[in-house]
Amino acid sequence: MVLAVSAHAAVPARPWKALEARKASIGKIEVEVGDVFDLTKADEDTMVGRTANRLHITTREAVIRRVLLFAEGDRVRERRIYETERLLRALPFVKTARIDPVVQSDGIVVARVRVRDAWTTQVNAGYSQVGGQHTSNLGVDEKNFMGMGKDVAFDFSKDPVRSTWGLAYGDPQLFGSRWTLNMHTQYLTDGFIRSIQLLRPFFALNTSWSAGAALSESHNTLYFYDQGVAILQAPFIQNAVSLTWGKLLHESGDRVWRGGLLLQRQDTTYGALSQTAPTGFLQAPTLTDRRLRGPALTFATQKDAFEEFENLQGMDNPEDYNLAWNGDIALGTYSRSWGSTMAAPFFLIEATKGWSSSSDNLTLLAASWAGRKPATGLENSLASISLVKYHKLAENQILAGLVAVDRAQRPDPENWYYMGGDQ
Repeated sequence: MVLAVSAHAAVPARPWKALEARKASIGKIEVEVGDVFDLTKADEDTMVGRTANRLHITTREAVIRRVLLFAEGDRVRERRIYETERLLRALPFVKTARIDPVVQSDGIVVARVRVRDAWTTQVNAGYSQVGGQHTSNLGVDEKNFMGMGKDVAFDFSKDPVRSTWGLAYGDPQLFGSRWTLNMHTQYLTDGFIRSIQLLRPFFALNTSWSAGAALSESHNTLYFYDQGVAILQAPFIQNAVSLTWGKLLHESGDRVWRGGLLLQRQDTTYGALSQTAPTGFLQAPTLTDRRLRGPALTFATQKDAFEEFENLQGMDNPEDYNLAWNGDIALGTYSRSWGSTMAAPFFLIEATKGWSSSSDNLTLLAASWAGRKPATGLENSLASISLVKYHKLAENQILAGLVAVDRAQRPDPENWYYMGGDQ
């Protein structure tokens, strides 16, 4: 709830920049969390809007305050203000976020943080029957459990291959800190899949360090398809552990360079391959057990070149896109001395870029390439590049286009590409 503010002076078009030039400090922070629907607007003051506001649990003020990159008494830094707005808008339970200065008559600068909650309860249910085969699913996902910013989800599905039910939990502020926690468990009629990730990310451009650990375990059946029909299957077990650590190496204006260390361990075991339907032209894969262990050095660069758009992927929500060149590189090697079944360098390269000449158009480029190279040659090489173009034809009309190219070279059996649907 926002406290009343005394009469204040007018501020210029870019108020935070002017206040930073004056070397002003933030004397007070006020937080206002608004309902999902703004009932002061005629088109939102409906039975649906009023009912949704009554059912919705408002995000707790403490959850919003933990995201802020500034505190009372801090010197005004324009970039931190706008970075905080982007961090707030990136939360799945926040629809819009604005931080405005209010300069009181006594000269105290009040940072007024105003956010609008998003509707966060999603229920998915479906049933289909095609060619005598039945498929059904039911899922519930609450992305702001009890207004605490936690994500709790349950899902159940059944198809001709297997039945699955799962639970997921996500916490972007573990114990009120900058650490994030994500856990997921799926139980299948032929096994299970479990994963857990604990991460302290580079949550701001000049965050000094990052660290994380990820563990996953998969025990199920690996299916191979031809023309949409499962023709081969084999028991499949894969356990993986990944440890990461990163550090800010250099900051120059709006661009930073980061470096770090990655430790990987992955054990993959396949059972006997069995045929369930005629194979046609598809050759049976070679299933070879693997143990991959080794370190890697990581490098990354990022520039703060975000611009705000509306009504591109969503509706009536501000969307933030980085228009600068940004990239990540990991270079390492799997070593027999670490217990690997092969000695093989491995790599990961990612790059993104955006272009825009106005708020009515946006072009986004994303490219990545990952793989390993033992003595037998490049394998599990997965490369992709995509180009997305948005162009606003009218206020409520968007022309969007996507061009994507994916290429695999000697992929691991669990990473085979299948064409179909929108691919």
